[in-house]
Amino acid sequence: MYHDSMIKRTFDGEGVAAYAKNVVENGVLTTMLHNLKTAAKAGVKSTGNAGRPSYASVIGVSPFTFYIRPENGAQEKTKEKVPKGLLQKAESGIYVTEVTGLHAGANAVTGDFSLSAKGFMITEGEKGAPVKNFTVSGNFFDLLKNVETLGDDLDFVQGKFGSPSVLIRNLAIAGEADK
Repeated sequence: MYHDSMIKRTFDGEGVAAYAKNVVENGVLTTMLHNLKTAAKAGVKSTGNAGRPSYASVIGVSPFTFYIRPENGAQEKTKEKVPKGLLQKAESGIYVTEVTGLHAGANAVTGDFSLSAKGFMITEGEKGAPVKNFTVSGNFFDLLKNVETLGDDLDFVQGKFGSPSVLIRNLAIAGEADK
């Protein structure tokens, strides 16, 4: 089940009407998020995404709810419970449950990343032994090209950002199995 929004907003931080929008559709960027200032600079209309952490803060651009949602035809949607359905489809690999170091281990310009992670081995489509000293590295733009399928388990972090489980092929992994 998918939600149009976890956080409902009628207006953004500048009083502009907020509305649901697809930032990416079928792998194509369709809009940037704008407040009145960034919209004026770009020569477009505000998308109703002005936000600020507190009333005394400077207005910036912020999504109110931002998530990945599989669309019919855009991604294959698994009918099975996730992550089991994705684990079975993967057959073998690593099930990543947590990544850390996003701000220190990712380059926003090039898309390169190297992140410390926690997870489990995937053996014959089943969750196996935990993995320690585990690093995931690659390039964000290549990662997007290697998305094979999405799960049906949409989960939100801090109520604002959400994603289902994602099956990705061809990531560099380094670690050792916990014994």
